[in-house]
Amino acid sequence: MAGGVAVRSRRNLDRPALTFTDHEWAGLLRTLAAGRLPAYAHELADGHLIALAPPGQEDRALTLWLDEVDTLTFLARKGAFGPVSQP
Repeated sequence: MAGGVAVRSRRNLDRPALTFTDHEWAGLLRTLAAGRLPAYAHELADGHLIALAPPGQEDRALTLWLDEVDTLTFLARKGAFGPVSQP
């Protein structure tokens, strides 16, 4: 995807990648760095799993355990994916 970010879970390599525009990706990082989940996040399995998928990409959702969400949040705060831009 030109000018965007494609993400896929190692557990689901046969599934198509979830794609974010640059704006969506920056928004996800900003939201995680603030300690929140995006509005399109859904809890599964009594809150032990989180499915992330922007509207229209539910069939490509990333399914993450809570500790994986915590790690993603930590990495976003550290700037591991680039600087977290302000809105």
